[in-house]
Amino acid sequence: MEKIITISVSDYLSFELAEKISAAQWHSADWRGRIVRFLYDYKSESDIFNVVAFAEDKIIGRVQCIQSIENHRIWCVGDLFVIPEYHRRHIAEKMLNTALETMGGRGCRIVRSYIEPDNLPSLGLHKKLGFQEAEYTRFDGLIKEGDIMLE
Repeated sequence: MEKIITISVSDYLSFELAEKISAAQWHSADWRGRIVRFLYDYKSESDIFNVVAFAEDKIIGRVQCIQSIENHRIWCVGDLFVIPEYHRRHIAEKMLNTALETMGGRGCRIVRSYIEPDNLPSLGLHKKLGFQEAEYTRFDGLIKEGDIMLE
């Protein structure tokens, strides 16, 4: 039987949810503290949220959306992933569309994404959604040099 897939927006993450994301994305629950700390650090200066995809109670995908501290009209999407057994079901596209809609409601006017040059599926998805390659510009303190910047 096919599992029901839901997508939700989370402004805050419990340690339990951060642990599940960490295990699904990096195959280690050890990153949960970093995920939560990064979220709260950004919340103190601007805004940040996660779009999380679930198959019943299992985390199957995530994208993190960060509002620039320097210019609140600019947002960055990153850490996009969908676990392999759920690839080719348009889950990443649904998560990004949810993210774009949510950011628009929070005053976003420019969305940036930094993608490794060899990540062809992600580059293709972003271009399908209207992102275009732009000249590399640093986003706050994040160092993404070597990645392709799309807006």
